[in-house]
Amino acid sequence: MKKARRIPFVGTAVLVSALALSCTAAWAARSFTPQAGTWIVSEELDGKPGRGLAIDVQGNTFFMQVFAYEKNGDATFYTATAQMDGTTVTAPLMRYKAGRSFGGGAQDAVEDGSPGMVTVSFSNGILGSVRFPGEEEKRIERFLINDPDFDDAVMTPRPNFMNIGKTSRWLIFDQDENFVDLLLVTLKRGEGKNYQLSMGPRSARAPSTYDCQRLSGPQSFSCQAIATQGVVSPYPELKFRLVGPEVVGEFRNSSGNTLEIVGVQSAMGFVGGAVSLCGHYDYAYMPAGCDQWSMPANGTWVFSDELTGKPGRGISVDMQDKVAILQIFNYLPDGRATFHMGSAVIGFNPVTGTINNGEVPIQRYQGGRYFGGPSAAAIPVHNANDVGDAVMEFSGRNGDSYAPYVEGSLKLPHQDSKPLKRLDMQGMTLLSRFRGEWVMTFLNATPIYGSITRAIRFSSVSETSAISDDGLVECAKDVEGFQPYVCNLYVDATRTVVLGTLREVFNGFTPYRDAIQWKDQFGNRRGVGKIASE
Repeated sequence: MKKARRIPFVGTAVLVSALALSCTAAWAARSFTPQAGTWIVSEELDGKPGRGLAIDVQGNTFFMQVFAYEKNGDATFYTATAQMDGTTVTAPLMRYKAGRSFGGGAQDAVEDGSPGMVTVSFSNGILGSVRFPGEEEKRIERFLINDPDFDDAVMTPRPNFMNIGKTSRWLIFDQDENFVDLLLVTLKRGEGKNYQLSMGPRSARAPSTYDCQRLSGPQSFSCQAIATQGVVSPYPELKFRLVGPEVVGEFRNSSGNTLEIVGVQSAMGFVGGAVSLCGHYDYAYMPAGCDQWSMPANGTWVFSDELTGKPGRGISVDMQDKVAILQIFNYLPDGRATFHMGSAVIGFNPVTGTINNGEVPIQRYQGGRYFGGPSAAAIPVHNANDVGDAVMEFSGRNGDSYAPYVEGSLKLPHQDSKPLKRLDMQGMTLLSRFRGEWVMTFLNATPIYGSITRAIRFSSVSETSAISDDGLVECAKDVEGFQPYVCNLYVDATRTVVLGTLREVFNGFTPYRDAIQWKDQFGNRRGVGKIASE
């Protein structure tokens, strides 16, 4: 085990980047990336408030905020950060004090000792184990919302509304990880207990149709192809699972071979009244060029004016479809570390028919389990200063410029709304984020309405552009078009004749409509890896 090297809590991006680049050369690439968001100790998942983990892995940099309790019952939080050694990380748990409280003035926190080391290991992107100080190793898992009735309501047609259902983009790989296809997929509720899935490449005029049934696992489905106009899909059967913003599963093709699905959700929602040209979704996981609610990049967020390189407050944002899970790691007026958390359905609730414009009721707790202590459920603290609504807002546009999914605003009780940004733990330039392996779709120059999809690897970049290893693709800032970046596919490595063009928004965290990164700059696979659909 390599000795852990700790990164200061919410430290400067330059320090984090230097550490990340200096510590990775000898480490094997992972076949998954732990999904950012809320994790829980499996044996403590009993429907009552308790301990939890907000985990965020960027490249090989691991950052975790733990909400737990002191022996006297007070809620508190700890952080742990280090470079991952393969699928495992060991780091000191750090405690803090004297930071900013709700409504308080600017105040940097200071370190307040450590209860000991923590070790976290992952078996895939949603399962793993943790060893807290004074405790045996325990199984942990990604906290995934599993409410089939609510999920069905999201996908069920409503009077006077057009139901878009859930749309996603699926990358298809063979057993040797060779790219096979990119498919655009829509899932809707059908008649009775069945679901309808349509699927095809971007250029398909008649996508394949499937009849699907829900399986016992969370958001898991099994589908059989239906012959449409005498055409049978090359993939007669498939199983898949929606895992937060991601999709995993497998096909059986007509030859009986198994192909892997590595997908990302793109959008979901309803359309009521006039449909604008701006886009049809009230929720989007990918840049859509519109001002509708955009699903933020799950993980660690910070107030922009509090990113000083010193300890402070942290926020964990976890959006799963229409449900927001929010944790605020902050301080009481007397300087003690604490946390507040809550959840809410955002926007239109298809079950109640109500609309929530980003309000999340948050609450402080007490009396839960401390490290090495017996099992204990926490209870709410009934104090007017510890309850209230957090109001968050994310959109695809920030003023006159695009900052999708990585910027927003948050209003906490007793303070005005403040700008919020996704914590960048690697400190790379946007061009350097092109390093890795992608699947990109280019609009074809001839014919003008065609498209070309290619698997591409970028190993090195310059200050002005990123050029693929085969020399056929060059990406740079777009000085002429509307989008910030343009990637050109050329006929050959001389890069004189353009074969196709891709203009896109790149923020370094979320996938994009026509450009999906499936391996990062260290060779780690993006996504949660292979997970059974049950």
